[in-house]
Amino acid sequence: MFISPELEIAAVSGAAALVIGGAVALFGHRAVLAAAWRAGRLIARRRLYSSIVLGALASGGLVAANATGLEPAAAGDAFSFFQNNLAEALHALGG
Repeated sequence: MFISPELEIAAVSGAAALVIGGAVALFGHRAVLAAAWRAGRLIARRRLYSSIVLGALASGGLVAANATGLEPAAAGDAFSFFQNNLAEALHALGG
């Protein structure tokens, strides 16, 4: 069965629009925005949480970079990076 290139383009464009539009509509929903706002305020008010979240994001970025081969050699592994950030956060709290 032969599918015309125009039909393929229309199908791919429609699927992409559905995924992107659905994500925008979901994120723009009042409950989702309110939950993101509350989580952001909680993280911003507590230094330990912000350190953990930022460390986890940085570790995730390093893991993704390592998986794709983009990690610089001096960066080390993501687990050590996260462990060092967590240790510094706990030390800053007096722990």
